Order: sequence, then C-alpha cells, then structure tokens
Amino acid sequence: MLKRLLLYLNSKVAQTLPPDIVQKSMAANWKNQWSEWRPDQMYPDTHAQREAFLAKRFEPTLSRESCIVELGCANARYLLKIAPGIKKAYAFDISPTFLQTARDCARERGVTNVTFIERDLQQWINKPDGLPDIEKRLSGAINDDDWEITHVFVGALLMYFAKDEDALKMFAVCNRLLPKTGHLLLRETLVKDGLSRKIHSAAEGYMAIYRTYEEYRAMIEQAGFKIECDDAIGHEKDTCHHSFLCSKITDTAGH
Repeated sequence: MLKRLLLYLNSKVAQTLPPDIVQKSMAANWKNQWSEWRPDQMYPDTHAQREAFLAKRFEPTLSRESCIVELGCANARYLLKIAPGIKKAYAFDISPTFLQTARDCARERGVTNVTFIERDLQQWINKPDGLPDIEKRLSGAINDDDWEITHVFVGALLMYFAKDEDALKMFAVCNRLLPKTGHLLLRETLVKDGLSRKIHSAAEGYMAIYRTYEEYRAMIEQAGFKIECDDAIGHEKDTCHHSFLCSKITDTAGH
C-alpha cells in the first residue's frame, strides 16, 4: 500500500514539473537505458500483434529500392529483420549501449546495409547547422541522386519529448526527409480512449509522457501527413501501444 502511495505521489509531482526538467530526466533515463530491451519477451502477445500489423500493412510498401531512416531505433531489432529486403537504412539513437547491441546483432546476422548513428535527436532538431555529412544529406542540405529516403520510422521516441513543440519539430523533420510518396511509420505508447495525457514518473521505472490519440492525430495532420491505417494494442491498464502508417500529402510550411 505504501509503495502504491509513493508511486501515485511521484506521478502527481511529475505532472507539475516544468517541461525542461521533465525533458532532461527523460533523455538521461533513455541514454542510460538497459541494453536488453526485448519487448518480444516482455510482452509476447502485444509484440506478436504489432508484428502482424507491420507484416500486413507496412511491409507491402517496401521494395529492394527502399531507404529507411529510423529515429529512436533502440536495439533496432525490427529494422534488422527487414533490412535484407531493402537498399539501405540509417538508425539514430541517443543510447550508446542500445546502439552497440544493435551493431552486434547486425554483425551476427550479416546485415551490412544499416548505419548506426549516436545522436541526441532533440538537440538535432533544434540545432540543424553543423551536422556531419550524413545528417546533412538526411536533412536535405546535401542532395544525392543515388538514393532517396522512402520511409521514416519513429518508434517510442516522442513519448520522451516533454514539449509538444519539439514533437511537432520532429514531425516536420520527417516531412522534410520524405518525398511526396514517402511513408511515415509511427509507433508510440498512448493513453487509452477517454483518458487524459499522463506522465509516467521516474519512480515507476522511467519517465515518459503518454499523449492521446487525438493529440497525435492532430500533430500528424498538421505536419502534412495522412493516416492510412492504425492499430491499437492493449498493453497496460490505462495505456496501449499504437502504430500509425502515414503517407505524406503536403510539404510542411517553411521546409
């Protein structure tokens, strides 16, 4: 009973913290996150349902010429699974531990067409100048006719962006990276229908913000994307994993 009370109080405190403090806590927590994050083992039913959605809805959009950018790749297990069937991929994450796990897994599987890049994506979206060449190519500062980004993954990343304005900046980056026919795959944890957004406090294991479906839909549409299909998968009492497959319909204003 005492533990539940303390968790509740910590959660309430987290709701009142300034966004900058919440954001720093989120980033620091993820950077030091455990390397063996295995949702397939931790949540096998949820993982199986999500894989089925991806196989049915997302994977048919891929081809041998596809080029994928994954923002917030963690250990990149799904990306490494589909990498043999595409041209190339670039995977970004803030956690060196996760990225090392991903590199080791790629080496074990013989996957050679995925480039892993350690980067604080929140700083990236707010400081676009002075990027290494690969990031300049991805941000559109360098044009290269040899390849074109066709898909962008954003997986469980925006839940660590405390500020909505930064989440919108990330959607704008996705829009800028993609051609008119490109696809955005967004996978996030949301609060279930009828509930207000909540902050998962550090006392509960990690810090994250769970937004509503309506909030994500509004940001997706504002960023010039159309939701082609989506799928909600039950996870915990008041949250669910949600996958959105979106197509780009317009360029974001100013980009």
